[in-house]
Amino acid sequence: MAIIRGIFFVLLFFQSVAYSRENKDLLKQLQEHPQEDSIRVSILSNLGFSYWTSDPEKGLAYGKEAVALAQKLGYRRGEAWAYGALGACYYGMANLPAMHEADMKCLMIAEELQDKRLLSSALTNLGNYHLSNKDTVQALEHYKRSAAIDAENPAPVLMTNIGIIYYETGHVDSAFYYLDKSIAGAIAYRDTTNLTLALLNKGNYMAQEKRFREADRIMEEANSHIKTEANALFESLYFSTKGMIYEGFGQYDKAEKALLKALAIVKERGFNEQLRTFYKQAASFYENRQQFEKAYYSLMEYSLLNEEIYKKELLQRREEMDAKYEKVKSQKKLEMQAQQLDTQRLIQNIFIGAFLVFIVMMIALYWSNIQKKKLNAILIAQGEDLKEQAHELLELNEEVGAQKAYLEKSHQLLSDKNRQVTDSIKAAQLMQQRLLPSLDVLQYYFADAFTLFIPKDMVSGDLYWSKKMENVIAIAVVDCTGHGVPGAFMSMQAYSLLEEVSNNIGLQDPALLLDEIQQRMMSGITTAENQVERGMDMSLCIIEELMPGKFVVHFAGAKQSLYYTHQGQLLKLKGDNMSLGKRARVKRFKKYTSHELFLTTGEVLYLLSDGFVDASNEERKKLGSQKLEDILLAYHKEAMNVQLEHLDKSFQQHTTGAELRDDVTLLGIRL
Repeated sequence: MAIIRGIFFVLLFFQSVAYSRENKDLLKQLQEHPQEDSIRVSILSNLGFSYWTSDPEKGLAYGKEAVALAQKLGYRRGEAWAYGALGACYYGMANLPAMHEADMKCLMIAEELQDKRLLSSALTNLGNYHLSNKDTVQALEHYKRSAAIDAENPAPVLMTNIGIIYYETGHVDSAFYYLDKSIAGAIAYRDTTNLTLALLNKGNYMAQEKRFREADRIMEEANSHIKTEANALFESLYFSTKGMIYEGFGQYDKAEKALLKALAIVKERGFNEQLRTFYKQAASFYENRQQFEKAYYSLMEYSLLNEEIYKKELLQRREEMDAKYEKVKSQKKLEMQAQQLDTQRLIQNIFIGAFLVFIVMMIALYWSNIQKKKLNAILIAQGEDLKEQAHELLELNEEVGAQKAYLEKSHQLLSDKNRQVTDSIKAAQLMQQRLLPSLDVLQYYFADAFTLFIPKDMVSGDLYWSKKMENVIAIAVVDCTGHGVPGAFMSMQAYSLLEEVSNNIGLQDPALLLDEIQQRMMSGITTAENQVERGMDMSLCIIEELMPGKFVVHFAGAKQSLYYTHQGQLLKLKGDNMSLGKRARVKRFKKYTSHELFLTTGEVLYLLSDGFVDASNEERKKLGSQKLEDILLAYHKEAMNVQLEHLDKSFQQHTTGAELRDDVTLLGIRL
């Protein structure tokens, strides 16, 4: 029987009181309490939480009203709870960016007030956000920080969510340990909602582990509580898991009925995320039963829901941008009405100028893209020319012995061909340099920057790259397999992949970009030779200014690390120990990990290939990571050009008289 993984997102709950059975009471309280005070804020927030699963859009309206009233009253604690309700409703609507923004605001107020309950709630909900983004490392960190606030009596929902993470990452024993702790805690607190939640998760995982009799017992125990909870999500998962259990017992008719019941529940409630998961389970069930027509129908419904959810996310983003635009437009209109005619003309001129600048930038970007494509074509053509020229040289060498009379003419011909090769490589060098972002561009994006770029040969297998989309900036350093002309060709491929992937999925999560690049490279690897030659290491940062002076840096690395300064210290963040494009023999695809840093103005990021630390002197002793760290720590407060002078001086002193073994790239930026 096919096991359906990834169903955990249905069962995530927020660390707040379960209000699903109290809607009528809360609505009555709201009608009986029209006064604008802290009590009304609490009622509105509770209503927001109560609707997060059944009608998140209605809950969102109550949450926004609670935020507005709390801000009007200066009631900071109430404002934080209201943001928590907004985060829950956005989660119910599958709007994860808006959920993260709301929960971050809740966390900031909680830290300001030093309110333990608020801190625990905000950290738990942020853990839910990271888990929904498949970032189990960050999710587990937030859950454990929340649990540590009240270590003696951790909330049952926290134990459940930790258990979910351990199961989804393959730690089955740890998962059942935390789920049992959740069950015991919920019984002690008489918390039937979280008791039902923990039982459903445990039963579902037992079924996935093919422990069907234990799973059946646990699901029946959960069902006794579901009847009192009246929660559609709980009921749908019960029937979905029963379908797995019946299938495991060979009772296929019962399995089909249970699965169809689960589908009917979520379809009636409009729970598209859960509906998508159950259709995938149905497709697997029917495929195992060789009912291919039903399997095909279920798979088509699953695909359509995937597309619908994606379109809904795009529509939500468009609506948010439209709302922000209308708000700004309204404010500008009010300001313009209060100004004199000269001021109005000035604003109009500014808008016209900005539009013209935008048009010029679009034309420049279009032209730049055309030139890059031409350069790509030229490099490919020159590569073919190089192969032909090498073949001609080989034939000339074979004929030298038989053609002594033509030695002088042959020698001249060889000299001409060699000059052509050198000229071609010089042209490729110029083309490669044009792809690299200039120091002026980097210093425009950041407070200051430097680049140390030393190719081993005329062209390099290293590459550094930068791109800005809206208010987000990405930077990367890439170390391709080989150096010289083969390395240069790989660096061109790396540049093309970075441009294509960033244009397709945007600049949100560097790990997603690396995963997509890995997927594309793996699809092009067909031979053992390609597995060796087509590889690259990469460090990739995505930087966003949250507010003036405050930055969030998302980092992912493929066999490369990130150095950065924070509060006067030099720190190192290691990437994943796997290269891009060298994993054809790995049976299971492993995702890259995204790390999150919160930094301030003046702090510095350093990205580098391994050429700097692996450089050897005449005695074949490497320069080493410790020497690099000593230099960075000693001079990181100096201007970036001063840091570059010290790094270059140390490198040249160490490598004097020795042959350079690899390309060298070191990129430094100050926020």
